[in-house]
Amino acid sequence: ARLLQQKSDKTGKPIDWQTAKHALFLVKRVFVDAEGDGMIDESPAIKVKLPKRQRTSKGWDYLRQDEIDSLLAMPDLPEKQRSAFAFAIYAGPREGELCALRWEHLHLWDDHPHVEYFASWDTATKNGEPRRGEILPMVLPYLLRWWELSGRPTSGWVWPSLKGGGCHARGYDFDWGRDIDKQRGVCWIGWRQSAGIQRRVRFHDLRHSCG
Repeated sequence: ARLLQQKSDKTGKPIDWQTAKHALFLVKRVFVDAEGDGMIDESPAIKVKLPKRQRTSKGWDYLRQDEIDSLLAMPDLPEKQRSAFAFAIYAGPREGELCALRWEHLHLWDDHPHVEYFASWDTATKNGEPRRGEILPMVLPYLLRWWELSGRPTSGWVWPSLKGGGCHARGYDFDWGRDIDKQRGVCWIGWRQSAGIQRRVRFHDLRHSCG
């Protein structure tokens, strides 16, 4: 309970339940190893449990089909964003997995099109293991058009950064939401608002839309 009341050094906000769960797991693992090495008789953390997780129905959302159609049909939406949003909606990757995706891991011409996720941003996937995901037919036209515009590549980042052509930095959301450049004092409208979606639909909610 005290762990959940602590505040993150980076954000200044209370540590969330999932982070506390991982921390407790590591602490228990240390004591289990110590017990196995004969350094202690019994782990003092064996019966320690987190308070029951408080779940609410608020905080997440998903796009309706009419909103998806309006978003992907926007004439001024760049093809990079169009294909990335379509893939996020119809394949359901996490944001980091989307940015770290490479062409060689997309199997678009197989009898059963699928994708292999090996990384999230610049690290491994969430559980540390590669995973496979299905690709629904409705996303294929967007991916194939982006593949053509990209020069029909056989390898490399699917959606590379404009600066250096590498993987986008953490937090990049393809200009999905409203953002503010505090140093320059500039505020710009994201593609969500440009598509007329006024609800607080986060980029991660595109994964929920797929679900």
